[in-house]
Amino acid sequence: MIHKKPFPYLLVFFLFSVIAHAQVPSGEELLGLHQISTADHLNITNPIEGSLLYNPADKKIYLYNGTTWVQTNSSGTGNDLSFNATEGKISLSNPSTPGNEVDISDYVRLAPIKEITTSYTLQTADSGYVLRVTSSTDITLTVPSGLPVGFNISVYQYGTGAITFSESGTTVYNRSNRFKTAGQHAGAGIIATATNEFHLVGDLKK
Repeated sequence: MIHKKPFPYLLVFFLFSVIAHAQVPSGEELLGLHQISTADHLNITNPIEGSLLYNPADKKIYLYNGTTWVQTNSSGTGNDLSFNATEGKISLSNPSTPGNEVDISDYVRLAPIKEITTSYTLQTADSGYVLRVTSSTDITLTVPSGLPVGFNISVYQYGTGAITFSESGTTVYNRSNRFKTAGQHAGAGIIATATNEFHLVGDLKK
């Protein structure tokens, strides 16, 4: 007599087989880079910055940095970019190697310095700046309405004149109700946390 296996057991066995198979993909299921020779990849028209390709001749991965194709190195030496095949990561290795730099200057912004010598009203273009106040007499720094949410600056009293933060159609909050720099070389930061609302922190006094 032939015994038939109950349907639920067959379904469980089938699902287990599918899951086990999915955990160990075959070579055809892996994601690969386009393989192309050096001569051919130099002739690619309008490559997109950040594109990657693999050259089987020298077994290197190349990255297009917006200007040229930069060779990476799987061993992590000799180039500014390295590819870790085990972890699947691309990372910086030796950025000081001449000719191998990847220019990221467009994505990194150092805080610009703006010198203030007299009373001043903040402007939208000041966001992200460091204000260096060199006045020898007290000045007023006015916080006007209309500055965008997220607007932020740092202010430093470089001279002997104190800096008083003044509202103009705005509300400036400070936990201790202190709106004046405490003395020479005191610093403060202010940020727009809502429309026409600002929070002020730092080395301040009443």
